Amino acid sequence: MRQLTISRVDFEDAFEIGNFETDAYLDCTSGAVIFITADDRAAYDFASETDDADTSEAVNTHLIDQIEAEFGTRYLAIPKQDSREGYRDMEQFIAALEDEKLQSLLETAIRGKGAFRRFKDVLHLYPEAQQAWFKFRDEHLAERMAAWFEEHEIDVTFV
Repeated sequence: MRQLTISRVDFEDAFEIGNFETDAYLDCTSGAVIFITADDRAAYDFASETDDADTSEAVNTHLIDQIEAEFGTRYLAIPKQDSREGYRDMEQFIAALEDEKLQSLLETAIRGKGAFRRFKDVLHLYPEAQQAWFKFRDEHLAERMAAWFEEHEIDVTFV
């Protein structure tokens, strides 16, 4: 089992990322979390095709080359969380509520497009429930992260 010290904030940001234009990688040697945006990737592709040294410097093509060369060994892709997982978390949270009025409001809020925004808007009106949601969400995120580390045989210490 590999032992790594990783920034909790960086890893959570990468793991929770909802932006599908950014990829995140874990360096299994240093514990660093590396973010590569779609713009970085496009600039890298441009620099590779044109041998443009200025673009190559700005994007740090060496790092992207290294990730590609050692992908699966030194570098692991940090998975983007599926919105369905977040939706299931909301459903489970709502089902566990004792306040039937709030439960009904949230059940209505999560129907259709814009469910996450409406869910947050309703919770904003109920500060205690909002805090309970944050705790619930954080616990579920921690469980998914722990499963990912276990799958990749990584013993992590967060800083």
